[in-house]
Amino acid sequence: MSGKLRAGALDRRVELLKPGMGQDTGYTTRNMSEVAGSRRASVKPAMGREKVQGLQLAGKAVLSIWMRSDALTRTIDETWSVRFEGDDYSLVAPPIEVGRREGVELLVERVQA
Repeated sequence: MSGKLRAGALDRRVELLKPGMGQDTGYTTRNMSEVAGSRRASVKPAMGREKVQGLQLAGKAVLSIWMRSDALTRTIDETWSVRFEGDDYSLVAPPIEVGRREGVELLVERVQA
C-alpha cells in the first residue's frame, strides 16, 4: 500500500496491546493489557519486503498492519503487541511512519502459544 491511506482499505479490526504491570519480565500475552479497543486497519502478508525477507526465510509468517496515525499509534513501540482474529502478534521491527503522520505500519509475527 502506498500513497494515501484510503478508508476502504482499512477493512479489518485489530486490538492494540501494551505491556501491563505484571511480575513476569518475559513476553507473555497474559501481561498485556488492551488499549483503546479495536481499531480499523489493513492487514496483509508482508511478502516481498526487503526488511523482513530474512524472517520469512526462517519460516515465520510476517504480517504488515497499516493504521491511521494518531496520538496513540505514534506511541507504539516494539514492546507492544496486536490481537488480530483471536491470535496475538508481536512486533518484529519498530513501527514505520507512513507519509507525514498519515499512518503507521506495524510488522508483526504470530506468537506461538
